[in-house]
Amino acid sequence: MRNRRDGRGPWRSGFVGCLTTAATEGHLEILKWLVDQCLDSIDSTNVRGAARNGHLEVIKWLYKYKQYGDGTMIAAVCSGHLKIVQWCLNHFDRFSSDVMDQAATAGHLNIVIWLHNHRTEGCLLLEWMEPQKLGDLEVVK
Repeated sequence: MRNRRDGRGPWRSGFVGCLTTAATEGHLEILKWLVDQCLDSIDSTNVRGAARNGHLEVIKWLYKYKQYGDGTMIAAVCSGHLKIVQWCLNHFDRFSSDVMDQAATAGHLNIVIWLHNHRTEGCLLLEWMEPQKLGDLEVVK
């Protein structure tokens, strides 16, 4: 594999799967080695998987190679990883304005409160949806 940086060969799909698993499961040292073998295999799936599972150090390391945005933060918001949301907001130039909506829909009150206190976008979901349909009174409050 060490000499196949051109992305060709029967090993490619298995390699990409290993890369995704390493990122998603937070195995940073394995991820580093795999990326060293084939840098062009990093994609948004890797960083979203890390965000979904709360692996901030993996996200920080992947960010050096590619800068991701909305998908990373939405994955972190939907999974309730406030530290990743905070890091994303400090490092990404742009992000979806419905981040607070996503946090409210997922029932992550801590993220809704933090976003409310630190951002100005607001929560459109709460403006148009009937509170009883949201299901979580604390999030609505």
